[in-house]
Amino acid sequence: MFKVVIVDDEIWLRNELRACIESRGNELELVFAGEAANGREACELIADSKPHIMVTDIKMPIMDGIELLRWAADRQPACKVIVLSGFGDFEFARQALVYKAFDYILKPLEETEIFLVLSRAVDEIRRENDRKQSEFHKQISMSKGLTILRDRFFNRVMTDRTMDENEIVLSADELGLILPSQGFAVATIKFFRSHACIANVYKGDRQLFEFAVRNVLEELLPRDTYFFHAVAANEYPVVLRLGEKHKTDAGLLDNLRLKLERYLKLPVWIGVGAPRRRYETMHQSYQESLQALLQCPVSRTGEVAVYGIGNEQPKQTASYEKQWDQLCDLLTLFGESRSALHGDRAFQLVDRLLTAAGDVSWLDVRNGLSRMLLIMDKWLLEGGFPDSFYELLPRLKRDQEEMDVESAALHAADMLKLLLDDRAHGKNKKGRDLIHSVKKYAEQHLATVTLDEVSQLYAINKNYFCSLFKQEAGQPFSEFLAELRMRKAAVMLSQSDLRIAEIAQLVGYMDQRYFSQVFRKYHALRPGEYRETKRQPAADEASLI
Repeated sequence: MFKVVIVDDEIWLRNELRACIESRGNELELVFAGEAANGREACELIADSKPHIMVTDIKMPIMDGIELLRWAADRQPACKVIVLSGFGDFEFARQALVYKAFDYILKPLEETEIFLVLSRAVDEIRRENDRKQSEFHKQISMSKGLTILRDRFFNRVMTDRTMDENEIVLSADELGLILPSQGFAVATIKFFRSHACIANVYKGDRQLFEFAVRNVLEELLPRDTYFFHAVAANEYPVVLRLGEKHKTDAGLLDNLRLKLERYLKLPVWIGVGAPRRRYETMHQSYQESLQALLQCPVSRTGEVAVYGIGNEQPKQTASYEKQWDQLCDLLTLFGESRSALHGDRAFQLVDRLLTAAGDVSWLDVRNGLSRMLLIMDKWLLEGGFPDSFYELLPRLKRDQEEMDVESAALHAADMLKLLLDDRAHGKNKKGRDLIHSVKKYAEQHLATVTLDEVSQLYAINKNYFCSLFKQEAGQPFSEFLAELRMRKAAVMLSQSDLRIAEIAQLVGYMDQRYFSQVFRKYHALRPGEYRETKRQPAADEASLI
């Protein structure tokens, strides 16, 4: 709605204009926002209500309309001012236009003319709003576009070892980046436990969390310090300029970590790579910053780790690896047997390894998760698992990439619990899915499919497959295949002009006589007789026409 104020020393005119706006204002989305008897009262009214449109007289006591126009042009320039006057004097009109009055109307007023001018004012306001919104979105789009391009540039510099010094300098110049000239080091900011924070503080909105991180970093980092969002993980590498002694500013990094934790409400780790001078070695400093991070003990709640300083292996690494050995053995056995005993033990052990890691490094945890994911990938190839399992597996992989241990513990536990519940309720679809797949394959390769072919294709023992097929399908595989071929042959006989010998070959019979014998067994008619019986009704119908 567009707010309108009326300024005139004649109360009857104010009442008339107000009644007019209140009665027909909805047509233009106008709402009456107040009235004043002179310019001074109007100044207070405008300051409070911030109207879109002001309808004012010129000749008024205390402060006239020209003074009010001058004041409004300075304090409320977006307001559209419509000037009313009973004086047809050019000088008044000229002064009103100098102070950017939207329009000038002579008294006595006519309702039609007033609404015509108000309509034009509303249209102009809408056009201005559209232009402002368009410009705003354009600026936002350009800003986002530049940010995306810079992120891509730094991601490439950090990962593409083929970029040389000259290419990096030229690309940076095109993006308006002034790279450090006296040396640099890459410091990578990592959020190892972001899952709970994103779920609770940011209502699960990961993009909102990333937006908050960018805002905080832009506020805290010096203007000539660049950072970007790493594509592959939940981390933000920062290209630090080195001081005169070719060293990183430890105070800056400590302060940055503490403030990030305070604003984002989650622990923050920062890994710092070795100092470098040549841009083509930036990727080395970045990799070193990641190595420094991975050597940090999981038990700590955030720290600044410098590559090559205090990066000794935690004491519990060997025993922790043995526990992962046990878990992987249990997972392998569980995948083969779906034994509740193996599943329960694996469930308990994975929870302990991920939620109570103790004095082990993030590298130890990442390596353990990698081993577990290899086993689960094998399960994925075997098939026969609940649909939810396949949905959770990519999430667990993302947790491993981002080193979000809390989220990994939740997803791994959910996956194992899902499989245990699936087994307990007798919903193991491994055999059923295999038989469904074989049936589909047989339909698509009816001319050539054989038991030997299926056995080799699905890497399964023939005797075991035949037993499993009969158990799941309720009939032997040979019988299923014969029925399928006979149904397909019947369709082709009734709907095509192919010769019987051709149809026999298409459904897997090289011997036409044998095909005829099998067909007669299933349909009680020879192929030629069957074709005649199916085509006779159609011929009779045609003769009636």
